[in-house]
Amino acid sequence: LLVLALAFAVACGAAAKAPPAAPPAAKAPVAGAPAATAVPPPVPAAAKATTPGKPKVNKLIMSLSTPGWETNLVWAGSIDHHSQHELVMESLVDINPQTNGYDPELASKWEMGPDGKAWTFWLNKGVQFHDNLGEFTAKDVAHSAEVMQRKDSLMAYVTNHRDIINVEIVNDYQVVIRLKNPDPDYLFYVSPGGGILMQSKAFWDAQGLEGYQKKIIGTGPYRYKERADGQYVRYERLPNHWRVKADWPEFEIRWMPEDANRFAAMLAKEIHITELPRPLTDDAIRTKGLKIIKSINAANNVAVQLGGLYFTTPEKLDPSNPFTNIKVRQAMNKAIDKKEMAKAIFSDRVTISPVLGYYPNLPGWDPGWLDKYDKLYGYDLAGAKKLMAEAGYANGFKTKGFSRRVYGFPEAVDQMQAIQVYWNKIGIDMVLEDLDTAKVTAIFRDRAASNIMRSVTPSYKPVSTQLRLFNYKKGSAHIFEDQFLDSKFEELQLIVDSAPRDKLLREMGTHKLEQFETISLYFYFIEMVVDPNIVDKWPFPGSDGANHGHYDLITACTTPTPCR
Repeated sequence: LLVLALAFAVACGAAAKAPPAAPPAAKAPVAGAPAATAVPPPVPAAAKATTPGKPKVNKLIMSLSTPGWETNLVWAGSIDHHSQHELVMESLVDINPQTNGYDPELASKWEMGPDGKAWTFWLNKGVQFHDNLGEFTAKDVAHSAEVMQRKDSLMAYVTNHRDIINVEIVNDYQVVIRLKNPDPDYLFYVSPGGGILMQSKAFWDAQGLEGYQKKIIGTGPYRYKERADGQYVRYERLPNHWRVKADWPEFEIRWMPEDANRFAAMLAKEIHITELPRPLTDDAIRTKGLKIIKSINAANNVAVQLGGLYFTTPEKLDPSNPFTNIKVRQAMNKAIDKKEMAKAIFSDRVTISPVLGYYPNLPGWDPGWLDKYDKLYGYDLAGAKKLMAEAGYANGFKTKGFSRRVYGFPEAVDQMQAIQVYWNKIGIDMVLEDLDTAKVTAIFRDRAASNIMRSVTPSYKPVSTQLRLFNYKKGSAHIFEDQFLDSKFEELQLIVDSAPRDKLLREMGTHKLEQFETISLYFYFIEMVVDPNIVDKWPFPGSDGANHGHYDLITACTTPTPCR
């Protein structure tokens, strides 16, 4: 039905109303302010109250698309594979679901040094690793930072983790992380969004890599139980956790790549939480008695990244790649009717995102970009054809796009198919290939993506992290890299004060906008479909490592009637 509806909308040119207003601003920015200190109060024990009553099932089952990396190793995949580690492992700081700011977790407080290169963390005492592996202390922080820097690390932010010069152990409960460059956004990297999850040095010393591959060990509210590749990962609740008491004795993440199968499993009550494309979600709410829980913040922005734009590494640049022509990039943007696609695929629950990696309530945002967007990027089929002819591609060209499923973005495949139809009208023949996330990531990481594209959904995080990941020649995603962005980023790395950082970020964003670095599309909230007889609430910010997270905050519905 979704495909038929989309085909009808595209073929008939059905009018679509403008997207709703921009998403509301979060109560606080993602990153800690670049002041010299940030010392919140310590986390009290049992910070979350236990839900009164008894859950109606002993095992909560969440079904997701199969991740790009099924692994117990934290560093052996990009950040979205951390859904497998979410329940077992903890971070130095947590992301506050309501504000997207930072809360204490394994660290009770912290302080940034005046030069922005030294971050001191004071650790909570008495926190125990699973399986009687002892207390979490400063040596585990140093060990966790070390393994994240491994040569075989596949983490999206590995270059940032390698910026750690050393971790100085002051005593068992105090560490100083020293960086090569000032970074007032550093708290992001020691939160669930940035990837340094705290791992046991004692476990590593006892069993090494082989032990880590067999079992996830952490300090979280659930203990790792078992996995079956391609099927599920299972966990069991700790009887007495230092911080929270989760509602369910058992938790299972079940891998189901097909939307239709997850939808059917929800209706059959075989699973309790999943993600579905918005038209299916609407049907589930309207006729099947299910409900939506969405991220508290506009969590992601959708874009299609054009591979091969390696202007700062000319030895990797293919001059025959049509994407290197700015008129082609603008034509590709103007050929897409974004209002029509928003209605057909996203049920109009998205808003325009002018520049990849920038959000309205973060430093660097320029509201004037939205005023320019329609002229530069707005739907204009005749204008797109004219640009293609001026670029020397009047007859179009062939290209390849990866049609892959993305965590927190169940519409990813449908969107790429719709764009394929739009581009065909200006002569671009895009062949879609279904390739798993790990292989796609490797192609882009190796700068081997000339005339190849992929759909991405960067989550709400400090803009500096996005620029380093996608635009800096020493990053790891290698999307659009040129001398202007490179020099500006080098300058940014030396600045701590907020005002000049904001100015630099805005200059870089304007450059990205005017260079048509990507097919920049929408902001959206992550929507999860839940059974209201089983699940009551789930506050999650949308900026976790796997986009949706904070699984320990999912609470049970304990009333006789559904929790609406």
